[in-house]
Amino acid sequence: MIEVYVADKIDKNSFINSVLLRHIPAPIEILRTENGKPYIRGNPVYFNVTHSGNFCAVAVSSAPVGIDMEVYGRGVRKSVLSRYGGKEQSEINNETDFLRHWTARESYIKFCGGTLAGMLHLTAFTDGVLTYNGSAATPQPRFYYTDGYVLAVCGSGEITFKN
Repeated sequence: MIEVYVADKIDKNSFINSVLLRHIPAPIEILRTENGKPYIRGNPVYFNVTHSGNFCAVAVSSAPVGIDMEVYGRGVRKSVLSRYGGKEQSEINNETDFLRHWTARESYIKFCGGTLAGMLHLTAFTDGVLTYNGSAATPQPRFYYTDGYVLAVCGSGEITFKN
C-alpha cells in the first residue's frame, strides 16, 4: 500500500517530518542517495517527496515509490515539449496534457532513483503508457487531478490519500 499525503501553504520540512513520524520513530535523519533520492538508513519505510507552488506531497510505502506533482499556471513549457517525440507532441493539446506527460516521467525516474539528466531522454509517454528505453515501464504511473495540480505516483499496491 502507498499512502499519499498532500498539503498546501505549509512549512515543507515540518510537513515531511510530521508524515514520516507516523511511520518511523523519532529521531528521523533524512539522507540522500548519490542522485538525491531521500531515504532513512536502516528503515524499511520508503518515501518520496514532491513540491510545486504552495503544495507539497509525500508518498510512503513498504516498497520503492516515486511521486511528482506540478501545479497549473505555467502553461505548456515549449523548451521541455521540444524534447518530446512527434507522437507525444501531438498528444499534448493543453496544460493538463503537458503536466500528465511530465509527471509520468518524473514520478518513474524518482521511483528508479535516477536523475532527469540521466533518464529523461530514455522515457516516453504515448497513448497513456510510459516506456523506458523502448519497453513498457513497470510500474506504470497513476494520476490524480485537482483544480490546482496534477499528481503522478509510481509504485506497487493500492494508493490511499491521507490527511
